Amino acid sequence: MSRTSARDSLLAVGLGAGALLLYVSTLAPGVLEADAGEFQFAAYLAGIAHPTGYPLYLLLGWAWTHLLPFGSVAYRMNLLTAITSAVAVGLSARLLLVLLPEQTPAWMAWPAAALSAALLATSPTFWSQAIISEANPLNLALMLALLLAAFTAKGRPSRWWVVALVAGLGLAHHRTIVFLFPGVALAMFLQGRGFDQRSVPKWRRQLACAAVALLLPLLLYAYIPLRAPHTPYLRLRLGPAQELHLYDNTPAGFAGFITGTAFEGAITLRGLGQRALQGARWAVAELSPLVWLLAVVGAAYLWQRRRPEAVAILSAALLLLAFNLVYAIGDINIYYIPLYAFAALLAGAATIAIAEWLGRRWLAPATVAALALLLAVRVPAARAQALAAVPNPSPGRWPALLAAAPRDAILVSNDRNEIMPMWYYQYVERQRPDLIGLFPLIVPGPTYADIGGVLDQALASGRPVALIKPMPGLEVAYRLVDRGAYVSVLGPWQEAPQLSSDATLAGQVRLLGYDLYPEELKPGEQVTVTLYWQALQPLAMPYSSYVHVTRADGSVPFPGSDHRPGGDIYPATLWQPGQEIRDQHVLVVPQDAQPGDYRLIAGMYAYPSMRSLDGIITLGPLILGAGK
Repeated sequence: MSRTSARDSLLAVGLGAGALLLYVSTLAPGVLEADAGEFQFAAYLAGIAHPTGYPLYLLLGWAWTHLLPFGSVAYRMNLLTAITSAVAVGLSARLLLVLLPEQTPAWMAWPAAALSAALLATSPTFWSQAIISEANPLNLALMLALLLAAFTAKGRPSRWWVVALVAGLGLAHHRTIVFLFPGVALAMFLQGRGFDQRSVPKWRRQLACAAVALLLPLLLYAYIPLRAPHTPYLRLRLGPAQELHLYDNTPAGFAGFITGTAFEGAITLRGLGQRALQGARWAVAELSPLVWLLAVVGAAYLWQRRRPEAVAILSAALLLLAFNLVYAIGDINIYYIPLYAFAALLAGAATIAIAEWLGRRWLAPATVAALALLLAVRVPAARAQALAAVPNPSPGRWPALLAAAPRDAILVSNDRNEIMPMWYYQYVERQRPDLIGLFPLIVPGPTYADIGGVLDQALASGRPVALIKPMPGLEVAYRLVDRGAYVSVLGPWQEAPQLSSDATLAGQVRLLGYDLYPEELKPGEQVTVTLYWQALQPLAMPYSSYVHVTRADGSVPFPGSDHRPGGDIYPATLWQPGQEIRDQHVLVVPQDAQPGDYRLIAGMYAYPSMRSLDGIITLGPLILGAGK
């Protein structure tokens, strides 16, 4: 069968439909955590999401969730992303067919397009994004649409406005599309070399139309200041004099929001080598070394054919890679998805290069067989990786927690992602509007910078305060009671130690005193020593503490207790100056320990350097009695 533009488009639609069936079969069924959970309620409410705002996606989500007549709001948003992901897969196939020379026969081009689309559709990270409410698949679809619009313009100024419009829509959604602009502009310039000078006036009109088409979608950002006053979760009233504003609805606040100034600190060269190695590991896990080798062959093939499109793809890939390497955020792995899409495109082009080189017609069925083998081997493993990456809250956690939480309570987590389902239940399903959810960095500044600051502000409100999960380590600073569905926070520790002390370590930490139980030890028994620390200034290291038993000559007769007070949740770097820290150690006296007089010592050190924090504190004598 000969190729036509209509048949190429029909093939792309079919491949996109196949991807949609794949994603719907694994679609997340309901409420999610993290950004996915935020988009589920923000779109439905026509509210505001995190910077840089994503107005195009939120407006599409608002229309979709209000028009679709079935499924929960959460399911509808997940389904919308599945559709945009399928569109991206179809566009990738169509883009490859545009990249290939027009004389490439269908028996060569179509299996290559199917292979390229399948590689993208079954890449685990893209698949994991396709089955939840996420903005990244739409970003990829707009990127591929921009390349397709640019490559089909073929030097005709009358098509510039289409390219500009897609670029503007991309800017109204996700700013990383800007990394495609240099390559797209260069490719269009190379396509249009040699235009008639007599057409310059018309060319200028087309350029003006393109500028309007580029800027017009940016008006969608007006959605943010217009909807901010009507977004309920942007203002949280903790108490009479405590109100949090999550968005500054001023020109300066708007400018900082849409430019992502909150993430400026994540741009860094520190740890560049580690991020590069991690990126390489992700790349191999997504597409395998063979696919990347084919991508190199495909790039060389297009370059040899002097295709300007290759310039656009390669420059975009390099700019995106450079940005990913210096952008140190937790979910940077999803920013590599466009690179996987480009590699899949180039791998598809490589099959044409190999077919032309060998000149064998049987390569078409061989490619189809390879595609079937790929799907048979790759899909189960990719499906498992994709489902494992879905940020799904623990089954039943939030319904049970909302049912059990005290009236007017403040629910606290150390992870912003975990609070998103609560806001969905509150603002979409109208459950427990009396509750407030807080997490570190909910607003900029030092007050809410860490879990301790959040708890202090929550306790100052006078409301009941609860942790949505156990957080081992917080017990060193706060009195906690496990209620099953949640953990009550009764307040900070304010207890006087049995035995007082005024010793300090390097002028940074004071030991207020300690408790000792029992005071007289016997072989085979346990002794509990509770140290009461107080930070005198912000601490630079997550220090470990110790309690050891020594003889008069300084020797250690049996192991003591070493640990890091506060653990990973509340290490010493988070202790506030003046705050009381209750640090409990348990020592076990061996059965063969000799009775006599010993002494108890304590201190702090940095791990793993083992550098002591200025000396040893002697707590006092310790009497070890005879055993039974």
